[in-house]
Amino acid sequence: MPTLPTAAWPSVKPSSSRSSWAREQAAWGIALFLALGAGVLAAGPLSARPKASPTQQAAAAVAGRVTSGKTPLAAAKVYVYDVGSLRFEKALTDSTGLFLFRTLPAGLYKVIAIKEGFLPAIEVLRRWQKDAAQRLDLALAPADPRDPRNGETYWAVRSRVPADVLRDAAQPWSGDLRAQRGELDATMADLGRFETRLSAVGGMADVPDGYQGQLAAADIGLHGTLGGVDLGLRGSMRTLSPDDPGRSAAMSQAEQHGVALEIAAPGEHKISMSSSSSAMPGLGEGGLRPVDLEHQHVGWSGPTGATGHAGVSGSVTRESNYFQPGWIQLANLPSASRTLELAGRYSRDLGARTSMAAGVRFKERSGVDATDGLRLSEEQIDIFGTADRQVQPRVLVEVGLYSRVRDGSLSLMPSGSFVVDLGQAWKASTSVAYRFDREESGVSSVPGFDSARFGDRSVCERAGEACYEVLLSRGDQQHGQFSVGAIHREYAETLRLYFSDDFFHRLESLFLVRGDEVPELQVSWARRLAPKVLARLESHFAEGGGGVVYATDDRSFENEVRYLVTSIDAQFERTSTGVFVAFHHLEQSLNPIDDAGRATTQLNLERLQLMLTQDLDILHSLPSNWAVKLQMELSRGTTPYSLQADDALMKTLTGGIAVRF
Repeated sequence: MPTLPTAAWPSVKPSSSRSSWAREQAAWGIALFLALGAGVLAAGPLSARPKASPTQQAAAAVAGRVTSGKTPLAAAKVYVYDVGSLRFEKALTDSTGLFLFRTLPAGLYKVIAIKEGFLPAIEVLRRWQKDAAQRLDLALAPADPRDPRNGETYWAVRSRVPADVLRDAAQPWSGDLRAQRGELDATMADLGRFETRLSAVGGMADVPDGYQGQLAAADIGLHGTLGGVDLGLRGSMRTLSPDDPGRSAAMSQAEQHGVALEIAAPGEHKISMSSSSSAMPGLGEGGLRPVDLEHQHVGWSGPTGATGHAGVSGSVTRESNYFQPGWIQLANLPSASRTLELAGRYSRDLGARTSMAAGVRFKERSGVDATDGLRLSEEQIDIFGTADRQVQPRVLVEVGLYSRVRDGSLSLMPSGSFVVDLGQAWKASTSVAYRFDREESGVSSVPGFDSARFGDRSVCERAGEACYEVLLSRGDQQHGQFSVGAIHREYAETLRLYFSDDFFHRLESLFLVRGDEVPELQVSWARRLAPKVLARLESHFAEGGGGVVYATDDRSFENEVRYLVTSIDAQFERTSTGVFVAFHHLEQSLNPIDDAGRATTQLNLERLQLMLTQDLDILHSLPSNWAVKLQMELSRGTTPYSLQADDALMKTLTGGIAVRF
């Protein structure tokens, strides 16, 4: 969701911290300037762009490797399919799984790897320049063509492969389409170079009470291959500052920054590490409160055995006033907490038609009670497992069990689902999960609390009492993708439901409590409207509640929530233009139970977002890959950002540029 600054912000950090953050911003700005300059200097002046040497021309190619687990796949058929002209080129992998396309014009492609007995692999490739050198690896998994499950399975993936590619792959190939060994080695060595991506965005935003804020953001990403190991590094910085700090002593800057590192061997082990820190002013019952969030994460995943895959991870989260909704002070939620989480997971194929997965998660949380300031401590252990079995050529059944032990209480959540292939690219699926709780005599468990991004499918296991889902879908090359379904969720835990990954939108969210029942309808549709026009529509509507919210001052409320989330995403490939339109309506009411005369606390927000992206290569042959992005947002409604009700129309306008070299 778009950013909505506040009209009255407290000081979040002491002046020394703000000075430190200012130095960080200066460092980011210098790094951004130097990296941009390096990219332009490396490429040469716009007016005198040098021609590629014969060696550079030979290196301009698309190459990669096709594997299954740790094993390279020889004689796999690889296609590059131009989605604009509907034409394709093909190549065959050598004994080490390598393939090479020597020349390929700029454009948007599907790269497809096909080998008998394996699930087809499909990746999207964007060619910015015809003389660019790119690498793309594809991993194939063993598959049964009769497997009807939804998602990444034989028929679901096969329906995404163009019909002319399927017909060609079924025919015997004549001639040797393998590249020479020496040419492959030289090309793969050249593709070990690092790619850099930079972006910078800035703009202005209206906020309640007549104030304005300045938004600035910068992102940098490095990715490449070194000695056969993939390396990726990402960094980001965002600030939201008052336009005129002298107008209010309570206003101060909000900030968000993070860094992430990934190290992976193709088809093998992967290590990931990330760290982020965010702070912003916030509002709560009785005054102004700063909001802080810090998160560190480390994880490993990789294959184990012939068909197994394992992963472990650990994370530490520290927060202050992050989980509290900001309208009122909720009972049973701390004003500050520290959470340690350790998790492990293992999955394995037990045969052509059976697979299983299991895992364990330990969570320890300590905090300060929002009511009396006493220390709180909580530990929980989650154990879960699932198994699926293809019982008929067109029917897949999955069963699972999710268990949780916490503070003398035990919860068991069995689940089941099945998928039916109806033919003609139609599929139907349904799933059911229900939680059973058992508490020891004399022990009364306190409901837990968590946060989740809208669309996160793990919400049911983490905070649900019961979940029921029915979905009907169709997908093929001729008719595109279409699905319609209904979900009914009942909640057993307090959950903050966010509609954006942006930390600045923390208060533009809904919170759900034990006893809430929220039915949801959803529909999605994606299709090619013209040879070079792709469009996707997605909409979700939900309305419900019924749970009881307890405040720290002994007041109680009945919860009511409603949301409508709709988006349209269109890609015009002929002009390299993207258009994204989204509409959000969020509404939450707390209806007093004890005293009907008290006013209802509400969130009622409507937001319209329009985003336009344009690749500049379509206008001029630039030495690097440049693009511009413009975004406009209009919002109206009552939010916790204002100390008084404000239904005025607010505007946000941002623009930026991105470069890749």
